[in-house]
Amino acid sequence: MNSFTRRFARTARVARTMLATTQSLSHTPPRSVYTRAPTAHSIHRTYASDAGFTNPSALARQAHDAMSLGTSALTQGNAQQAQTHLEHALQLHPTSDAHYNMGICQYMLKNIDCAIEHWKKSVQMDPKGADAY
Repeated sequence: MNSFTRRFARTARVARTMLATTQSLSHTPPRSVYTRAPTAHSIHRTYASDAGFTNPSALARQAHDAMSLGTSALTQGNAQQAQTHLEHALQLHPTSDAHYNMGICQYMLKNIDCAIEHWKKSVQMDPKGADAY
């Protein structure tokens, strides 16, 4: 056994010991390495916030408020209400962030094709925006 193999085996042994100690202290059953793929409701998401909002017009302000309400509804898991607010925001002043959040909303409602279309629009409107990727 060469030195790399010995070091690797020792590191793996230490990691298993630390994992076993941590699991016994927390009194939770050990998590399997093989887990299901995440579902729409099981993964933690971040939503676009339109934080870079700079348009001072009244119409854009109303769209921003509708976007905020839609984002809040998404955070609470209420996709139907979020859809209503985000549709209003997109009618008033479409933005990349609104399309991104509408994509998440449609995904939660199991409208996958519609979700993909909104995410594509988000990328087209802001190709450098990291959210839609």
